[in-house]
Amino acid sequence: SDVHSNCERRLRRGVTQGKGLCVLSGPPGTGKTMMLRHLFESLDEETTEACLLVPVPGISDGDWVLRRFAAQLGVQPIPADRGDVLAKVYEALAEVREEGRQAVLMIDEAQVLADGAALGELRGLLNLEYDDRRLLTVILAGLAELETGLAAEPGLMERVEISVRLAEMDANTSGFYLTHRMRASGGNPAILESGAQKRLIEHGRGNPRRLNILADNALFEAYLEGRLAATEADIEKASAELELAYAPTTSQPDLFSPGGVSTLDLTTLPDDDVDEDEVPTGEFSAEDLVPKE
Repeated sequence: SDVHSNCERRLRRGVTQGKGLCVLSGPPGTGKTMMLRHLFESLDEETTEACLLVPVPGISDGDWVLRRFAAQLGVQPIPADRGDVLAKVYEALAEVREEGRQAVLMIDEAQVLADGAALGELRGLLNLEYDDRRLLTVILAGLAELETGLAAEPGLMERVEISVRLAEMDANTSGFYLTHRMRASGGNPAILESGAQKRLIEHGRGNPRRLNILADNALFEAYLEGRLAATEADIEKASAELELAYAPTTSQPDLFSPGGVSTLDLTTLPDDDVDEDEVPTGEFSAEDLVPKE
């Protein structure tokens, strides 16, 4: 979506300009993982040395981050002593800098590391410099717990140079999103009756993942009945089976304002004409839309 594109451009600026700490936050299902991986895969290897880590709850800590980062930088074997590992990481980062490239460490699900010890390790990595220039850009992506953890670490909070938050979409943006994604996946927006789309938007509550799952399940209900378009009843049945409530998502305080960027401009998608005579395929899979977080 345009919101995701605007957000990704801000993170890309953090990489190209060699910023220190960049933060991407948002509720579950809003597309953080999709965005982070797209950014990771799109970076030019000739100008960037990018590493991507996904910590595991109950297993990953600061030492895990340091050693996994060292391995991705090509450090082999990994020394047993933490100080030696850090020295090897510094050497690898300095080599990247001498090659004229920028090193980037991306961490998805970073709320897993939202405790003092793990965040302290990141602060140490951000302190590494070569010829009076920062050696590393760190991008953290995670849930609201990440913001809370950073707020409790003033020494690290001061390093945040770019912050962006993915919010759940309003009704109009959800409608544009559904139309765009159906066209992008080769379908026709007519496969959702007008009442069905309205009900889908209500139950989806602006969350791309929920919208995808509900649309996919509702269209399967229509398929089982031999119909090409999903009805309002199909949406209701799909929603009831998934036990999705109408309760709005609780908004989180903006811990990064005014220094960060938390409000994104919404640019509507082109209002292309839809050929109602086209025969819809009836295929509208969540896998074709926003990937899992």
